[in-house]
Amino acid sequence: MGVKSSKIVLPINGKNQVDLSRFKFENNYRDSIYTIYLPCAKNKPYFKSITHSYIKLKLKEYIPNIWRNLINISTISEVIGIVPERIEGSVFYFYKDEYYYEHYPSYGEGDIERTSEWLKSYIEQYGTKFNYGYCTSKIFREICNKAGLECFPQNFNPKSALFEFRKLKCVKELTNKIYETYRNLLINRFNKWRLNNSHPYNVLEFARENNSFSRKDFKIKFKDLQNPLANVDTFCHESESDKGIFFYFNKKDKKYHFPNFIQKFL
Repeated sequence: MGVKSSKIVLPINGKNQVDLSRFKFENNYRDSIYTIYLPCAKNKPYFKSITHSYIKLKLKEYIPNIWRNLINISTISEVIGIVPERIEGSVFYFYKDEYYYEHYPSYGEGDIERTSEWLKSYIEQYGTKFNYGYCTSKIFREICNKAGLECFPQNFNPKSALFEFRKLKCVKELTNKIYETYRNLLINRFNKWRLNNSHPYNVLEFARENNSFSRKDFKIKFKDLQNPLANVDTFCHESESDKGIFFYFNKKDKKYHFPNFIQKFL
């Protein structure tokens, strides 16, 4: 399983960035515009670790459900590089002999310089619209800083790094940042549409009047559109060509819903 000593276990190929092309990893999935970068953990896959599970729990608590798919999580490892959460299972179950390790980052092995370069390259190639680090340990924050990655929390006690990592006040710095940036993004789009009295503005006003509506309702209201159903779906996703996540489609009642919390800030 690699090179063992009394202190560390390294992969058979040593410290190297995981070859993401091997796992057909592509950053073209539809909704994601945020990536959160977390430090690696002893438990692998990382998403099963206490620290990663805690962060995901808080994201679930403080980010509206319809915006949850906006967020990716990737892990920063000084041994195998930057690992997107969605391929962790393949990395650690099917290629355990190649990628499993037990190791702590150090200043004497070039870990900071090497890992920050991996992180910088990853962000350039796979980074989303917004990229944020979340870590409290000194060495991982140095890695993020060298890669030019904005890091949270910004106000914490470095002498109690592990405790601060799981402190609610610290985590809410991150969740508030995500919520506010997306909220402001939607507000700016809406104001632009309203100023021009454009089609998206008329759609949102129709939705505000009804709160929820069926596909049939939308087709009747916007019967002049060439493809009305494809049009309304653009308000349920986030991409460069779409409108943003203003609505969600409920499969049970088969209606689009315009949540009150979004209506209030428009």
